[in-house]
Amino acid sequence: MIRMKKLVFLTSLVASTVFGCTAFAAENLYDEPLAIESENLQDYFSLQGSASYDPITEIISLTPNRRLQAGNVSLNKKLPATTSFHLEAEVNLGDKTDVEGGGDGVALALHTDVPSAIGKPGNGIGVLGLAGVQAFKLDTFWNRSEEYEEPPENVERILGRNQPFGAFLVSNPTTVMIQDSVQYLANNQDAPADVDGQFHSFIADYDAMSKELTIRFHSNRGWLTWKQVLPLQENYAVAFSGSTGVNVNHQKIKVRSFVTKPAIVTGQFNLQLTDQETNQPLAGGQFEIHDITTGKLVETITTDENGKASVPKLPLGTYQVSQVTTPTGYEKTTNRTFSITEEQLTQQLNVENQPILGSLKVTLTNRVDVKQKLSGGRFHLMDDSGKILKKNLLTNEHGMFELTKLPIGKYTLVQEKAPTGYQIIDKETTIWIKGSQLLEVPVQNAKEPETAKTSDDDNFKEAESQESSSLMTNSLTMESTRSASSTTSEIIAEKDNQTVVIESSSSTIHEELLPQSNPMISQLPLKKVTQLTIQLKKINGEPIQEGSFELFNTQTGQVQQLALALNEPLTLTNLPFGTYELRQTKAKFGFVRATQTVHFELSSQHLVETITLLNQKLSPTQLTQNVVVKADKKSLNGATIEWITKIKFGTDILEAPAVSFQNELDQLVATDVSGSYHGDPIENIGHFEQKDAIVRFLFDEKDGSYHYLVAQEIQMKIVTTPDQWGTPKE
Repeated sequence: MIRMKKLVFLTSLVASTVFGCTAFAAENLYDEPLAIESENLQDYFSLQGSASYDPITEIISLTPNRRLQAGNVSLNKKLPATTSFHLEAEVNLGDKTDVEGGGDGVALALHTDVPSAIGKPGNGIGVLGLAGVQAFKLDTFWNRSEEYEEPPENVERILGRNQPFGAFLVSNPTTVMIQDSVQYLANNQDAPADVDGQFHSFIADYDAMSKELTIRFHSNRGWLTWKQVLPLQENYAVAFSGSTGVNVNHQKIKVRSFVTKPAIVTGQFNLQLTDQETNQPLAGGQFEIHDITTGKLVETITTDENGKASVPKLPLGTYQVSQVTTPTGYEKTTNRTFSITEEQLTQQLNVENQPILGSLKVTLTNRVDVKQKLSGGRFHLMDDSGKILKKNLLTNEHGMFELTKLPIGKYTLVQEKAPTGYQIIDKETTIWIKGSQLLEVPVQNAKEPETAKTSDDDNFKEAESQESSSLMTNSLTMESTRSASSTTSEIIAEKDNQTVVIESSSSTIHEELLPQSNPMISQLPLKKVTQLTIQLKKINGEPIQEGSFELFNTQTGQVQQLALALNEPLTLTNLPFGTYELRQTKAKFGFVRATQTVHFELSSQHLVETITLLNQKLSPTQLTQNVVVKADKKSLNGATIEWITKIKFGTDILEAPAVSFQNELDQLVATDVSGSYHGDPIENIGHFEQKDAIVRFLFDEKDGSYHYLVAQEIQMKIVTTPDQWGTPKE
């Protein structure tokens, strides 16, 4: 029935004008998807120039066997720049090669000219001259003209004749042939010529997103494939064209199907989450993206360590962003909306989370009488990492101070000084801020014991005790040779002909420090001395005499480089109070350094710290000298032979390592060796030696040892071709 309709249609019109030839406005587009087959081809395509159509055979003749012809079949309207297509056709390049008088070829063109436009004949293939043309051509004629580029001369063919080829033509803005895209068709030397008067399958796929055009052509020597990214940014017309020049061919095509797929225009949504107070990025904030129109959940995203999250390939539309979870200690933000439009394909939303801030009130009282508020107590506040956040916090006349805007978390309140006449009971108090409510923190101090006071009228007299001055633990024994009075701000003590100045805010002497045997001798506390001892040992407990360390004060940021040079432990004294980190930076040669970081604190309650680190002795690698890697081929047979080895070093290199490559035929090999070490060529860390049937790679020393190879993995490869082999030995 369909065939009858075509015959009726053909009888009422001239065959060459079955297709309309109307020119359309440049922006008259096929917006909707197309599914064109041979039955409805004439509804969408038109013929230009020398082209004609036979609806019975469904053959479109692009050029007759006449000189200087150009014809095409073109889509009536342009396609949007975002539309992809799939074309299936058959191509007949004619029955004469160029040496037999045949030419010039056919082409599939995508261009920005009007849809009905046609290009130049001859070597123009009916496409050159079109505005913004991007094309693929099957060229069957050797052009002596230099107007358009041809493939590089093939020395096996005389002056490039009889070598039909396929290649891309790209305009940006001038039209040039992409030399790298050239592939030769069959030409009787490797298969029957493709210019054989027969139809050959031709498939084209254009991806509007990647701008890549893929062509597949069934040559007499098999399927050939071409791919090329086209600089096509505008709405485009599609045409299949052919041309002749001085040489001629009857060039034909059959269009089996043409299907378009408008690209789904998508955009991207980017979100940045920060702290409202500090503007620092926040990780772990979770958000849901809902389509406003349908209410459907589109995506759930979580911010990364940089506070960023994104949704790529988001279809056009309006969306709502709602925060599901917040980082610990923050309040949720309000819902937001955004739209992805063709005019605004990328949307950036900056979101701030308000930290949940708490506050605390510290009240210092007398332990015996809690109603008695104490002023003049000094404190500081640290966070959970030991960093001091607030210093010199003093209780006022009401015995209190307040702190506000404290993020949720763990804190330590440290009392540095008690009011005059009082002493600290608990130096540190742990505090948890869990919400925005005010947290009241009670602290109590005890009265100092009763003391023996001095005055201007009553000075110490020289003691008659026979006890001599002595240095006692954490105290200095002072005899009656020193004096103290209420008018001085210092107490002077003498010991071993040295004068020690001890700062004192009052002239009070603690009675409990006076020796019972001699009331005229007192002991005043010295500054407490800290001590850090570092020991380095083997697994079996034996000491190691070499090692380097790094000591980091986390509060001041000070870094000390330490070295152990003797069998004795390394001891440091008079380190300031604070939190520290100790790391081993270097081990004795032949040992593996300790990798852990040791955290510790020195304080008035913890003056001495001893740290023992264990270093394990290295075990030697199994790879030493003359490791042989044999080829797995037993015969050459004209094939390339490869040796591939992956070298794994152990935990120590005790002797010079080398790798030997040898084949089983015992023939000479060539040193075409490749490999890399940390991205550098393998030759940077060694050298090759070749003798008879063996190639050896020897690793070089660095800084007097092979220690740099410890625990490394290196892959090496040798490639040998037949002409590099010597004569087999008898």
